[in-house]
Parts: sequence; C-alpha cells; structure tokens
Amino acid sequence: MIQEISMKVTPIFQDSDLSISFHFEFKKSRNKIGEAFVSTYQSQQSPGEIRSFKNGALVKENKIAIINRFEVVGELNEPCLKKLKHFLAVIGIAEIIDDSSLELVVN
Repeated sequence: MIQEISMKVTPIFQDSDLSISFHFEFKKSRNKIGEAFVSTYQSQQSPGEIRSFKNGALVKENKIAIINRFEVVGELNEPCLKKLKHFLAVIGIAEIIDDSSLELVVN
C-alpha cells in the first residue's frame, strides 16, 4: 500500500528563526489524501558530532523535527506517516516530536 501513495515535499526557509520547514502533500492515484507540515530545528538537548578532516574539523549539529500538522484520511494515516519519517531519516533527522501529542519518536 505504501507504494501506491505519492508524497510531494516542498521546503520552506524560515527567516525568523533560520530554520527549514517542510510541507508534505500525500496523494493516492490523483486524489489528495492529506498533508503535513513539519518544522526542523537544531537540537538543544544533545551536542553535535565532531568529524575530523585533514584540514580541520567539522561539527555536525543534531537536528529535531516537529510535526506541526498531520492530516490524512482514514487508514492511510500510518503509511503516510511512515513515508514522512523515512524522508526525515534520509536527511539526517532521527528525533521527531509530534506536536499534537508531544510524543518523542526516535528512528
């Protein structure tokens, strides 16, 4: 069922707090079945990872994602959330907070 659902991701740069938000639109066939809005921030809880290179070092900051809105019809909720979490994992975000329930999800 997850292959039948397409997901369009639109990144939005927020000048006010220098963060990136994402708007997700989910479709099955040609019909819109839902959407989500996710904000990403630098984690204040855990320090970044230091990577050393020949010419210096780089600190890779840990990021968190907050699901501000997630609205999907019926039983398609779970596969759409799985696609959204997979996208966030691919871009390096392991900590996800669902703003509606304030539940921390770690991938």
